[in-house]
Amino acid sequence: MGIIAALIPAHKFTDNAHKDVVTSPFFRARLEYVVEVLDKMEKAIYAQDIDRICSLAETDTLLLHGITMTGIDEHFLWRPETVKVILEVKKMRSEGLMAYFSIDTGATVYVNSALEARKEVRSRIEALGIRTIECSVGGEAEIVNEHLF
Repeated sequence: MGIIAALIPAHKFTDNAHKDVVTSPFFRARLEYVVEVLDKMEKAIYAQDIDRICSLAETDTLLLHGITMTGIDEHFLWRPETVKVILEVKKMRSEGLMAYFSIDTGATVYVNSALEARKEVRSRIEALGIRTIECSVGGEAEIVNEHLF
């Protein structure tokens, strides 16, 4: 799986957004959805169905940001560049290039694609004037004794 991070500074701490989501009128619906979709994601992972994995992650991103935006403090963490990347990803997909977006509680967009598409995806995002880094799926979990931070 190819992962290109489109680095977009949020200029905002996301800790408050994490606390605020429980005030969204859509929070309970998201909890129900997550329970339902976990089985679908697990099956997609075991089947190594990258397209399905990326599609499920993109839907989850939209639901996550839906509850951050509709909590009592209405945290809108996306920047104009975030939307620009989302629209470019949708354009790539409409042109037949497998690309999906995912965003944690910030502004940086992770563009998920087939491994062989990552160079084209990166080039298209950088053409928007946005700095990128290439990421990869991590290895097996392991216990470490040194502090990570």
